[in-house]
Amino acid sequence: MINLKDFIIREMLEEDIPKIYKAINLKYVEKYCVKECEKQSQWLAYKKWYYFIMNSPYFIVYIITNSENKFLGNIKFEIHSKRAILDIYLVDEIRGKNYSYVIIKESIARIIEKFPLDRIEAYIIKENQKSKHIFEKLDFKFLKTSNYNGMRHALYIKKNI
Repeated sequence: MINLKDFIIREMLEEDIPKIYKAINLKYVEKYCVKECEKQSQWLAYKKWYYFIMNSPYFIVYIITNSENKFLGNIKFEIHSKRAILDIYLVDEIRGKNYSYVIIKESIARIIEKFPLDRIEAYIIKENQKSKHIFEKLDFKFLKTSNYNGMRHALYIKKNI
């Protein structure tokens, strides 16, 4: 049985920005940005974006770490009035181990304490059957397939939170 004592879930701090960047974006930047000035430009743009997110009333980012403060992932909620879009990223070493269920469940409990939400949406890449199954276990229902950030995704919704 997996429980929250295996993880620390907390709101994002400024010191988390480089950790998120390294986990999510650095491989892409190193692959596609040849010149060092391009890499630096990407880092500065990313840092600016996450400063904006940290200070925006429309975003909440929860960081997942272990007891040694090792970055294990993040959950971002983008708030739109009474609904939120949930986005989750977990590092490779904890994917596929059913950790996401307890992490998402706790994150939802925290976000609904802060915001009076009617629903939470999750856009899941169509082929990601494991994620679909986790969200279904969390009482999300498939609504439709749609384009999200330029890709086809399955839209799952949790209502009446």
